[in-house]
Amino acid sequence: MERLRILVVGGDSFLGKTLASSLIADGHYVVTTTRRPEEVDGSKILLDLAILPTELPTGFDHVILLAGIWNYQACETSADAWLVNVENMSKLSAQFVEQGSFVTFVSSNTVFGGERPWCHEDDDHTPQFAYAKHKAAGEAAIIEAVTAVKGIQRLNIVRLTKILSIDTPPLPSWLEDFEQGKVVTPFADLIFAPISVEFAASGVAKVSLSREPGNFHLSGSENINYVEFSRKLAEQFGFPLDLIEATTSQEKGVSIPFLPKYSGLGMERTQSVLGITPQTIGSVFDDLSKQRDLGVSNGTNSCFLYSL
Repeated sequence: MERLRILVVGGDSFLGKTLASSLIADGHYVVTTTRRPEEVDGSKILLDLAILPTELPTGFDHVILLAGIWNYQACETSADAWLVNVENMSKLSAQFVEQGSFVTFVSSNTVFGGERPWCHEDDDHTPQFAYAKHKAAGEAAIIEAVTAVKGIQRLNIVRLTKILSIDTPPLPSWLEDFEQGKVVTPFADLIFAPISVEFAASGVAKVSLSREPGNFHLSGSENINYVEFSRKLAEQFGFPLDLIEATTSQEKGVSIPFLPKYSGLGMERTQSVLGITPQTIGSVFDDLSKQRDLGVSNGTNSCFLYSL
């Protein structure tokens, strides 16, 4: 297998760490970026998307763009959010494409708004809140910028549904409460189509290394609400179901920016071109169990829909 030079922009994220480790295990030379000067070392370089450097690192076969402001509230309030997620992300993409790199931009299922089931890779966007609008605008700006430098054949976009690790809220608090015999109160009106961080990392790597341009999706195989998910979690780890009391965000007086009717993404093109199929809920729990057994910690996903 050819040893590729790969830059993961956003290596401090829990997906970035898993992706980088997986690519290294496959024999590739991987460099990640961080915006924290104290984290810089031989395999990690400084890159702050709020202040792009005049010269970018060069010589990479592939650049995978994971960085950005992902937190929902920060996208509403941060003065840097649009600059980072849209303006500078598109500039970064065009500059790497001009260098000859193949660029993969990691986006989100939220660009589709959550009102339509199993959206196709090329369906129109209907974002409903700030984070989703940033992702949709980021995709459009990147395509425009890369097209302007005649590099559209060296770009693909991969949209993901919600990524889980054993450390992703609210899983740690739920498991702690289960262990202590305390009741958890998941929301029945909060729906997602979860994928594990391992599935996400493997899929993003395959999308990027394929060098196939266009749009791709990585999705869980079913839409499931938090109550159903908590019951499966309890069953997986041997806790009684009577520790679960269903409620809703409305009953609890909690305002959540994204309450989709549908979270799962259609993967027709992704399956046809790359052979990747949606991850089953059983496979998600298998990966969570392995993480728990190994004591794996990849950090948390700060834009998880809601942390109880």
